[in-house]
Amino acid sequence: MIQVRKGFSKVEHIDTSTGAVMQTTQVYRAAEAAISAAPLTTLGYSLTNAQITTGNTSTGANVLTVADMQTAAGGTVGFNADQSFTAHMPNQDVTIRYEYAYNRIFCSSKVCRFYYKMKE
Repeated sequence: MIQVRKGFSKVEHIDTSTGAVMQTTQVYRAAEAAISAAPLTTLGYSLTNAQITTGNTSTGANVLTVADMQTAAGGTVGFNADQSFTAHMPNQDVTIRYEYAYNRIFCSSKVCRFYYKMKE
C-alpha cells in the first residue's frame, strides 16, 4: 500500500509596521495537490513582499523554492505578476507569507480619513 504524505499549506498576511497577523489560512493537502494563494486588497495597506518561508529543500539546507513545488507533469508554478501564487503541495508543510506596509497617504476621501483616525 502506497501512502501519500499530507501536510499543511499555510498562507500568512503580516503588517510589517506592527508585526501583527492580518489574516492566516491553513489547509491540509496531499502531496502534489494544487495549492494557491493571493495577496489581500486592504484599505490603507500596500503589498511589500511575497515569499515562501517554511519548508526545506531535499538537502534540508534552504527554504523551498518554486522549483521544489512542480510535479512531473510540469506546468507553471510560482508567484505571478500580481503576486498570486500557484504550485503543487510538496511532501512537507509549506508557508507562503505576504507582507504589507501601512500607508497613511492612501487617499483623501472622508472615508479614508475616518479609517486612519480609527487606526491611530
